[in-house]
Amino acid sequence: MERIYKLHKTIKHGEEEITAITVREPTIDEILKLGYPYNLDTDSGAMVHNPIVILKYLSVLTGLPPSTIKQMDIFDFDSVRWIIVGFFKPKASTNEDAALSA
Repeated sequence: MERIYKLHKTIKHGEEEITAITVREPTIDEILKLGYPYNLDTDSGAMVHNPIVILKYLSVLTGLPPSTIKQMDIFDFDSVRWIIVGFFKPKASTNEDAALSA
């Protein structure tokens, strides 16, 4: 699965001006290498996003170097982090019921 995000502020990669980025779904190997893009707060159980890991995922999943990703404005980075975190949300599936009853 891929998601295309139209940037509100253009970024540059070399001489190329980038107005949108394509973010693909991570592989299991990438998850094992990079870890999860969030931690769980031990007191509240709330999900706390890790911007450093999110930056690493953005670089890997878009093919752009971190130096290019760091040109994004805060609004774009914040919006795209939800795409990354969204890849880790459970998906509704009939397999879920089967796994629970096994």
